Amino acid sequence: MDVFGPQWTSPVLIGPTRNNGANASLSYSPIEPPNTLSYSLAFRQYCRYCNGRATAATMETQWRCIRCGAQFGRHTAFCSSCWSQGSVVPLPHRNPAQMDYTPAVATARELSRMAWGSVRQNAYPKLKLGAKCLLLVFGGPGSGKSTYSIRLADSIPGTALLVSGEEGHSPTVSARLLRCNVKRDDFLVIERATVDFVVDATISRKAVSLVIDSIAESVWRPDELRHVLSLAPALDLLIAIMQVNKAGEAAGRTAYPHEADAIVHVENMQWSLVKSRYQDLNSVGGDVLPAGSQHPEDNDGHDEPDAPSTPKENLQ
Repeated sequence: MDVFGPQWTSPVLIGPTRNNGANASLSYSPIEPPNTLSYSLAFRQYCRYCNGRATAATMETQWRCIRCGAQFGRHTAFCSSCWSQGSVVPLPHRNPAQMDYTPAVATARELSRMAWGSVRQNAYPKLKLGAKCLLLVFGGPGSGKSTYSIRLADSIPGTALLVSGEEGHSPTVSARLLRCNVKRDDFLVIERATVDFVVDATISRKAVSLVIDSIAESVWRPDELRHVLSLAPALDLLIAIMQVNKAGEAAGRTAYPHEADAIVHVENMQWSLVKSRYQDLNSVGGDVLPAGSQHPEDNDGHDEPDAPSTPKENLQ
């Protein structure tokens, strides 16, 4: 006996079934709603993509416009924000990371340090950061946000980790490190890393700064970024890099800016502080590469190599 009761017709159009043939017309899918006796069980429905069973997590799929970053609760043919056609796609999901099930334990002294502790850095003297700071850096392609983040992390004494999720160990990253004059052995660059691997590397290496270039909803949730700071005792600064949407704002969920302790906007190799829990925003900003900080062989002030082999929109 099926505890979910009788089947009923779903208003979700899923396409031809497995045995209907290639020329079969679209049809409605049967689903089974839970009754009061089985309310605690997972709500089951046919997945509209693989024609198999799906859990409640799949049914809460969010949709996002790949052009402007607007999010929707259901699929639409047009984006109501930028009016682009066919640009609304489902946000990908991943299985929960192991760190999601690991509670963070801290002493009262460690928690009190978050109120009075500070991050020592000499790359940008105007910028004030507190201990266990989550810094969000956003800007357009080639604006200088990756260079800004690398210089900031490199100026903090101790081991630094750079998660190069988009560019990996590429000539672009190599040129950027050279431009920032980063050559030390305790500045590690990680590519194609899972969330758990990054957390393990941060804890085992006793990293004091971590740069994630760049974050995406399908990989790093806002609460996980904060959780990394709690799990890694030595980690004092986590820099999360984000893209911008058509409106020039940080693309993605609004939970990221809300969770951040400070937000820096980078444009045309100029940075400015737009949010901070540690200082006023007046006149806080400047050059990403101040005079005299560039590598002697590359002082043109650009965020990318002089002759990139890839289109500008694909560069960071």
